[in-house]
Amino acid sequence: VGFSLTYGNTIKISDLIKIGLELHYHDNKFVLSRKDQSRFELHQNVGLSIRPGINIEKHSVSLIHGITGVYVFDKNENTGNQLDRYDEAWIWGTEYSFKPNNKIILNVSYIFSNFQSISLYTGNKLISFSTLELGMKYNIY
Repeated sequence: VGFSLTYGNTIKISDLIKIGLELHYHDNKFVLSRKDQSRFELHQNVGLSIRPGINIEKHSVSLIHGITGVYVFDKNENTGNQLDRYDEAWIWGTEYSFKPNNKIILNVSYIFSNFQSISLYTGNKLISFSTLELGMKYNIY
């Protein structure tokens, strides 16, 4: 479980079609592997996505495509040595949203990314990751 902050805007093309642009920050802190006193962790990612979608009354379905910067690190707890890596990755996925009123949007999304990183201290390898996001958005307009 992590914390996420999103800022974006939806451009309404017609009553049926929309395009969303979003900037996101995810503070994950997922420990991927441990070995002795070392850990390999997916820590955070920051990115931009475009979300073309279809609206039908209070429901919408969108495709997600974008790029994100991924931060992982290796840390040896005994020595305090830490190796940080920050690199970009393409993301894609889908999102379902329900809008009960003009201010609140409830959503569930699944995002997948191919991102490869090898841990120096644990010997494990991250080849991809996915995120299941449950959210509530508040419109400020």
